[in-house]
Amino acid sequence: MQGFKSCLEADGMDYSITMERFKGNLGLAPLYDAICAIVEPLRTQEERDEYQILYREVQAEYQKAAVFSNMLKGAN
Repeated sequence: MQGFKSCLEADGMDYSITMERFKGNLGLAPLYDAICAIVEPLRTQEERDEYQILYREVQAEYQKAAVFSNMLKGAN
């Protein structure tokens, strides 16, 4: 990953800021989708049997995002 850092800095970019934005843009879309799947029915107080399944999906995506975040932190 050092090569990537050098390339960014050679172009005048701040590596730390760029990586934080990159992390946010790439790692959170599946988490956002999982949250949206559960939030709307909850908001309308819709009775569903699969809330536990939807919540487990949110937890799984959160864990994936956390792992990705930690990997990027280790790349600094």
